[in-house]
Amino acid sequence: MGDFAPKILESFETLTEIDLLLAKKRLAEAYGGEFPKLGDHVELRGVKHPVLALINPDTVPVDIVLKERRGLILTGPNTGGKTVALKTLGLVSLMVQSGIPVPVGEGSVLRIFENVFVDVGDEQSLEQNLSTFSSHMTNIADFLPKAGPESLVLLDELGAGTDPVEGSALGIGILEFLRRREAWIFANTHHTPIKVYAVNSDYFVPASVLFDRETLRPLYRIAYNTVGESMAFEVAKRCGIPDEVIEIARRNVGELGSEYMSAMEKLADYTREYEKKLSELEKLREELEREKGKYEELYREYMEFKRRGWKEAYREAKNYLRRLMEEGREALKNLKTKEDLESFIREQEKQLELFAPREEKEPVKVGDSVEFMGKRGKVLQIKDGRAYVALEGMKIWIDLDALKRIKEEKKERPKPVPKGSLARSEINLIGMDASTALIELEKFLEEAHASGLKSVKIIHGVGKGILKRAVHEFLSKSDKVKFYREAYPREGGSGVTVAFLKGPEE
Repeated sequence: MGDFAPKILESFETLTEIDLLLAKKRLAEAYGGEFPKLGDHVELRGVKHPVLALINPDTVPVDIVLKERRGLILTGPNTGGKTVALKTLGLVSLMVQSGIPVPVGEGSVLRIFENVFVDVGDEQSLEQNLSTFSSHMTNIADFLPKAGPESLVLLDELGAGTDPVEGSALGIGILEFLRRREAWIFANTHHTPIKVYAVNSDYFVPASVLFDRETLRPLYRIAYNTVGESMAFEVAKRCGIPDEVIEIARRNVGELGSEYMSAMEKLADYTREYEKKLSELEKLREELEREKGKYEELYREYMEFKRRGWKEAYREAKNYLRRLMEEGREALKNLKTKEDLESFIREQEKQLELFAPREEKEPVKVGDSVEFMGKRGKVLQIKDGRAYVALEGMKIWIDLDALKRIKEEKKERPKPVPKGSLARSEINLIGMDASTALIELEKFLEEAHASGLKSVKIIHGVGKGILKRAVHEFLSKSDKVKFYREAYPREGGSGVTVAFLKGPEE
């Protein structure tokens, strides 16, 4: 048995390694874990606390970002998720560096840290006669000298457990020490001086956990570049503290505290407004994605039809050449006279005409009516071999080769209006899209020409110049316009075009 001991030990170690890998795989499958991209900063998108994600798949994800700055100071009420967010960053960092997939969203980036130092929780010790504050200070004192540019430091409830003024000052001192050592820092706090320090710092980003003021329910989301309220009065009132106590407390906050609380309320309002605008922007982005999907689907269908057409033409040509070779060999065997040979050649020339290129179609121009995959539309703009087409409720860019120009039914020419009768001498196209504007312009020119007017004004505005360009291109091709020019300042300037019409005899 002794001879087999090394192999048995090696097999045991291999099986242990396999068992560990399988455990990591099963854990990742349990909460949908994956590895974030490794980079030089922290940008965890839609990350969940691994333990909470394992217990409850509906755990609310959060974004944790340390990118432009290396420090993050998180504020806000209790039960808002501050400690969970802090623990999430620490746990995810250690798991990734241990080769364990974590529950993060797409686009997440994580930096590799040489050390992760943590001060979290209530570590009061009766045995060592240490208070909560003393326990925190002992722990922090142990790792402060070891922290450096490749370290991640997590500080929960910084400055708590002692006099608020002294605790705040000490907390700022710790943060400043870590800043000078260029450490990566994520800290939570309730202390106002530390919040103010974060706002004025170029190393730390102030952030807050979002809370619904009406229901006092946490939203478990982080708003960056803002400071959160602790909402102590509101929470105390909800817990049953008498209003009289709350009022006395508010008075004792003092004038400076009142101004600060007022500023915090305004900041909270701005944050809510920002969240609302962000939500609206997200809806617009989703709508744009849907429109993009429609266009891409339409383009895929077009390319598929094009590919099938080429494939079919190639197959027909190949079959024809095969038949031609077979018939040619047979004909050469049976040919007896020169006339027979000429007759055979003429017959094959007729067949070849079937594969000759179709007659070149008339080029598409701005204002033309076109057809694309059975849908009709109007050409609004042409650029680099593509046309911008208004196509049954949407506007898309399409290759010119894919468009079929269609002729509109000729409208009855308006009967000439006797000279001296009233007719419009100007038209206002502002507010119309290019397709509608060109249709209205065509009707207007018909009426003006029939009325014998010599010149007309077309009001198109300045804007981005799209409508103006479409109008000028249309006028340059109209058989009723002699020439046109931009209006003089007294006539309306660059937002107006004056067109001079041809007479009946021209």
